[in-house]
Amino acid sequence: MTHSQLPLEELSNILQRFIGDKAGDQIKEIQTQLLSSLRQNPALMLQTLATLLHTHENPAIRKTSSVFLRTFAMQVPETEEISNKLYWNLIDDNARTYCQQQLLGSLKDEPESSVRKSLNETIAYLTAQLMQNGGRWDELLYALFECTKSPSSPHKESAFKIIGSLPDILGGHDPQAIKPVFMGGLNDAVVSVRVSALEALVAYYSDLEQSNVRQIFTDAISLGLEGIPSLINPQYEELLRDALACFIELADKTPQIFKHILAKTLDVIIAIMTCADLEHDTQELALEVLLTVAESKPAIVRKYPRFVQALLPVLFQWMTEIEDEEEWYTTEDPETEDPNEKFDAATTAIDRLALSLGGAVLLREAFQLIPKYFGSEQWQARHAALFAISVLGEGCHDVIEQELDQVTRLVVGYLKDPHPRVRYAACNAIGQMSTDFAPKIEKDFHELIMSNLIPVMDDMAFPRVQAHAAAAVINFAEEAEKETMKPYLDTLFARLVKLLQGKKYVQQQTITTIAAVVDSAKDTSTKYYDSIMPILIEILVNATSPEFALLRGKTIECASSLALAVGKEKFMPHAADIIELFRQTQVAIGEDTSNPQSTYLLASWARICQVMKKDFVPYLNIVVPALVRSAELKAEATLLDDVEDLVEENWDSFYLEGQRVGIPTAILEEKSTAIHMLVIYSRELAEDFAPYAERVLEICIPLLNFVFSDSVKTAAALCIAPLFTSLIKSHTAIDKIGTYWHKVAHKILDTLAKGMEYEDEIDSDVQLFSTFYECLDVLGEGCLNEELMNMFVQAVNKSLAVYFENIEKRNKLRKDADHDAEDEEDLKRDEENDSFILDEVFRAVARVFKIQKTSFLPHFDKILTGINNVLTAKAQDASYQTAAQHVIVNVFCAVVQYLGPQSWNYHQLFLERMVTGMSHENVDIRHCSALGIGLCAKYGGENYFPVCAAALPNLFNLVSATPQPVPPELILSVENAISSIAKVYQYVLVGSKPPQNTGIDPNDVLARWIDVYTAMPIVDDQEEAKYVVDFLGELLEANNPIVLGQNNSNLPRLIKAYAEVIGSEALEGCEREEAKAIQTFKIMAGLVPADVPQSVFASLTPEKQAILQKKVQ
Repeated sequence: MTHSQLPLEELSNILQRFIGDKAGDQIKEIQTQLLSSLRQNPALMLQTLATLLHTHENPAIRKTSSVFLRTFAMQVPETEEISNKLYWNLIDDNARTYCQQQLLGSLKDEPESSVRKSLNETIAYLTAQLMQNGGRWDELLYALFECTKSPSSPHKESAFKIIGSLPDILGGHDPQAIKPVFMGGLNDAVVSVRVSALEALVAYYSDLEQSNVRQIFTDAISLGLEGIPSLINPQYEELLRDALACFIELADKTPQIFKHILAKTLDVIIAIMTCADLEHDTQELALEVLLTVAESKPAIVRKYPRFVQALLPVLFQWMTEIEDEEEWYTTEDPETEDPNEKFDAATTAIDRLALSLGGAVLLREAFQLIPKYFGSEQWQARHAALFAISVLGEGCHDVIEQELDQVTRLVVGYLKDPHPRVRYAACNAIGQMSTDFAPKIEKDFHELIMSNLIPVMDDMAFPRVQAHAAAAVINFAEEAEKETMKPYLDTLFARLVKLLQGKKYVQQQTITTIAAVVDSAKDTSTKYYDSIMPILIEILVNATSPEFALLRGKTIECASSLALAVGKEKFMPHAADIIELFRQTQVAIGEDTSNPQSTYLLASWARICQVMKKDFVPYLNIVVPALVRSAELKAEATLLDDVEDLVEENWDSFYLEGQRVGIPTAILEEKSTAIHMLVIYSRELAEDFAPYAERVLEICIPLLNFVFSDSVKTAAALCIAPLFTSLIKSHTAIDKIGTYWHKVAHKILDTLAKGMEYEDEIDSDVQLFSTFYECLDVLGEGCLNEELMNMFVQAVNKSLAVYFENIEKRNKLRKDADHDAEDEEDLKRDEENDSFILDEVFRAVARVFKIQKTSFLPHFDKILTGINNVLTAKAQDASYQTAAQHVIVNVFCAVVQYLGPQSWNYHQLFLERMVTGMSHENVDIRHCSALGIGLCAKYGGENYFPVCAAALPNLFNLVSATPQPVPPELILSVENAISSIAKVYQYVLVGSKPPQNTGIDPNDVLARWIDVYTAMPIVDDQEEAKYVVDFLGELLEANNPIVLGQNNSNLPRLIKAYAEVIGSEALEGCEREEAKAIQTFKIMAGLVPADVPQSVFASLTPEKQAILQKKVQ
């Protein structure tokens, strides 16, 4: 097609109309006309646009041609047979070559910077698409290299901009030959060229995979950094931001480079952060460089003390740059207050530094500054010190906890500071510390905190301080035990009721605090019910205008929380009034989910259901339709071209198939809340929820692989088993239940077999395993066919593969030269997460064996094959051998429990590992090995008996070697060892076929076991606690002399052990076993002098005393 054939004038006129349509009246018509021409002859349209871009005299026409050329070339035709191809790929080679020639001409000739910018983007887009399809454009690369040598700065900028957008174009070329191109640009006299060269270099460098190749460019990166000080000038601020963005990208993608340039980087960034002539946004971007380095490569930063020494004082100074505005005191809505950018940036930065670097590094420097700031006469300095403590707590938890007494007393003292904003900051610090250091701070310092915090609510002259004191109470109450809160309730509720007369935002905060306190105080709130509930009802009756919507929502929440705390009997006199008010509110807001009352109602109806149980059934027709509407909200993803396209507070963003998309956060939150509430209704009402069960199942099943929200996915998974219970109890047709089950099972197992794509899917995928085995418990035998068992094996093998892959990743990280103790703590936490996931996998395997028995064995062999392959491939790797031992012993615990004597066929694969595992350094292996020996004794049959008897010394050693008091991470292994000793005694040593010639005296074993158990009664592992209550109860009923001891000498110890079990609520929900334990306790208490149980009672914690007293009275 020749140049003369192109309808240049016609298209030029159309584009001129497009540009001239300032009101936008004709834009849609013009776009439709252009699209029609494109579809009729795409090659002609693209060539014409390319020609106009190169040759038209009007810069606006050239720029618009560039935009349309890029847009149209990247569009997909509507015809189905070619729907996967873009117009750029569909036009013939001659047409594409013509367009490329025009683009190269424009690259050489374009004089206008705005047009050139669009041209750069168009060339990069089209070249990227060409390369993705295996094409090449060698002429472009040659032209770019020529441009970098041009005396024209715009030419050089364009070249580097295109390379920066398309670093792959340099792929396959010798890095040593490319390096001078970058060095030339970085040394250019024109600052915009230097920055463009830096952008191109960073894009290229970030894509390099081999560290030895990256090393070639270390001095080039350093040179780019050295050029930044020349940009610290308002004249170059936009270019400075571009340069800083480059170093943020380096810190995120290739942080190892900062090992060589950290000192220079620090100096440059501090200079920017302290330059008063720059905008705060620029300074914050500079700060982001250092924060990203600290988060991506914390070990490098920890080894360079000057990093924190230089940065922290600047951040503390930023926190003082706040004014004492009148608005802070007079506002009617603190939520609408303009944020203080520097203060917020500094507190967020300290929080991030604490989380990434840890307390050992950060606190040393922080507490060089904090005393000085506390000693200042300027209120802003004291305010800054308190907020610093607030944000340091989570990341520096372990170090601060060692000095928690001192720090808490320090902070509490400032609740009486003469300046109200410092008192506000002290309330904030107390609230945050109550969360970060729970439950220790609540247990150890409740009197210190509450006796000083509650009086702050009397600060009538400063409502914001009052409200923040009430807010701090929420954090404290949420983590405090009921007995901890009890002494303060009279004073606290008196203050809170008084605050309900304050400003609207104070009322809102107070009502939220009341809800939190009653939730913590539980039934001890009954005393205050009659004074609080009428006030809440009065608010709901009278506060009906739109400005009170949030207040009403919080009141609805508070009323339902109070009802749940006091229970059905106390609530029922007000039930009809509350339900009617809720109903009226539901009707008034209709389907307006933007009304703040909507979300509060969702959760509050569910609490009322929990109180009223089956009496709530008549109200389901009011509640469920609204929940279903919220659960069905469409979470439609919007393509986000740039980070500026979304406001982070209002959107959640994701990468899906390589594209960044966003969904409004409010939709995801409402959807999640609604489904969580449906979980409550289905659990509480069982068969009475059946009329809605099928509809809710149809909503939840597709959400089991919902990629946009872990919370939604988890809620959907939680809902499944209770819904099947509802259908079964309502006698729904078996065929229908089976159809739903196969949909659920396929969705769950297919999702698990594909594995987790995102880190934040871990919780939901763990829940999928839980949901799967909970459904097996509900549906029972016959619910797994061959197909589902095969799919289950694939899911298990995928999880095991990920588990072993994570070991490999951690091994590599541990070999890093910069790996340090803080990094190791992070890896240990990752290992704990992996163990948690594995536990759910093992539970699922156990349930499958439980219902399938030997029919699962052929499928189980496929799991074993995968494990054995790892053992063989990594025979010399201790970490893999340890992991494999953990997996094997855990899996065979299930095999022994549910196959019994038949499991002996596999004993060579696991039994020796189980025996030796009780002395393994890995606590998880000790735990499952101890559990396994007990299962072998109880279920395995006589083949196992000699091994179980011989394992007794290992079990006793496991217990005796444990430090006292028992660390939390060792409790389960110790409790399982204690329980397993009892099982070996019961089923092996004194069973129907005890092994011969063991040399073991059963009476000696029992006597030693009594010593062990009474010293460490089982209170955490409910299954083992239940077993021991039955085991020990039978021996006591038989008046076993070993158990009772000479002249009943063991009874005081046994009474103490039973008191601990009952007082710890170890048997909560196990009615038979708990009743037996209580009966045995009472009998034993009656056989000893009265001072013995009194002494035992006095030795318990106040919480256990209260529970024991309630249970045994």
